[in-house]
Amino acid sequence: YHMTTANLYVHIGYGLSEWESFIEENLPTFQKFHALAVEKAFNPEIVIDKLYACDRVIYLELKLLEEHHEVVKSVAKNFNLEHKIPPVFHITLGYSYQPVDDTTLDLICQEIKTNLTCFGKTYILDSPKICYFNDMTAFIPFDFHKSPFK
Repeated sequence: YHMTTANLYVHIGYGLSEWESFIEENLPTFQKFHALAVEKAFNPEIVIDKLYACDRVIYLELKLLEEHHEVVKSVAKNFNLEHKIPPVFHITLGYSYQPVDDTTLDLICQEIKTNLTCFGKTYILDSPKICYFNDMTAFIPFDFHKSPFK
């Protein structure tokens, strides 16, 4: 699973060479961001609130402790990234590669609700990590000591 605490930057809108240059040029800022994130590390306490689904994504909506939400906001604020915090904290269960009709989506949701027993329960997650990804199947921790492209 992954839980997004902030969508920092993605390569969409950059060409590959421009993206690599962007990362290289901003490594000092990213290193400061990483250092502050490590300094303010915490283990998020969440409650799984409900299931959300549309034709492209299915995720679990989460309630995050307010004190943990404040940590996320304070780190983001130091780098003018508050707008990158998702409006709803969530754990993504899956993305579709093609649109799904409403009937099929309802069946999938019913199956998930029948088999998941996590709703309303509290969980403690690992501390947030800064990661990069090539696709949504693997999130690779990244400490910004050097570019992931070298």
